[in-house]
Amino acid sequence: MKRMKKFLALLCAGILLSTAVTVQAQEETENGWTMDENGEYYYLENGEARTGWFQDMEDDGNWYYLKETEPGLGQMQKGWIVDSTGWKTYFLDSNGRMASGQWINVGEDNELGRPAGMYYLTDDGAVQMNGWAESITPGIYWFLRAGDGWFDRDNPACWSTDSSLVPEQGLDKESEEAMMPVLGAIMGCTLKDTGELEYYPDDPEYVWTALGIGIAEYVDIEDKESVMIDGRWYFGVPADLVEEYAAGMFADMESLPEPLDNEEWMRYDAERDYYFFTQGDSGDVVSAVTGSRKIADGEYLLDIARTNSAGDETYITGTVRIVRNTHFDDGREPLFPYSVKEVVN
Repeated sequence: MKRMKKFLALLCAGILLSTAVTVQAQEETENGWTMDENGEYYYLENGEARTGWFQDMEDDGNWYYLKETEPGLGQMQKGWIVDSTGWKTYFLDSNGRMASGQWINVGEDNELGRPAGMYYLTDDGAVQMNGWAESITPGIYWFLRAGDGWFDRDNPACWSTDSSLVPEQGLDKESEEAMMPVLGAIMGCTLKDTGELEYYPDDPEYVWTALGIGIAEYVDIEDKESVMIDGRWYFGVPADLVEEYAAGMFADMESLPEPLDNEEWMRYDAERDYYFFTQGDSGDVVSAVTGSRKIADGEYLLDIARTNSAGDETYITGTVRIVRNTHFDDGREPLFPYSVKEVVN
């Protein structure tokens, strides 16, 4: 990194970053905090600026984030920052120090656009976005949802006054992975600017749209049969596979709705009992479970999100309630161990 030319040549040792950090400068080798003529702080090692996360052992081991605003220039940051994955969020106080192990109160006009209210910073400094934390009022526990760390004080499943009742174990990873085709389909058919999940199990158009997306994206290609119908390519799957997907998406569904009429993107072959869908393109999207919690035996709340593959842009987030899949109580093992009961938010 090149030597910074913006800095004042020699700063008085009395200039402070805070009450605990003194700017240091030497004639030949510059080490420590220094400030440019605009009042911005940087940290020098052998005359060159640090960038990224920096732990100042001379300041009780506090962490700072030095953003590379120009090549070789690492400017000390304040306020909210989000890491490169887009999932972890940190808060730097007015002195640039990373806050940790505490609640902070965020106003409505915060730069991240998150709901106003209290957020909990874990011991490693990241906003807790999944799991339980004791509120600022001792003896009350809030569940902080994935995606933004917000808690819903109006949802009884998200708070408790008895630590022994606070559920700590969420859905196992194997079951999460098994449910992804269902969850991805629900998010895929509601990919809208609102960022809110929608769920209309009584609307045939919604049901078939969700089924078409889920089957198109997740059914292995060898299980699909490609056919040309009226000059357009379709892929076909047997009705019992479609029923499996419907059983996972809609807990209360007793039978598939009638196929939609006059829809070019789907066809039904009654003789073979096959459904045919046009092949869609999901684009650069990834669906994931970002948090889960048990609320009763065989019943969970899942926080889900749909992002781009790089993880730096989130298209839609929400929470769904799932229950055990009881569609095949005749001894047949279902493809999906749980069924979506409702969208919570």
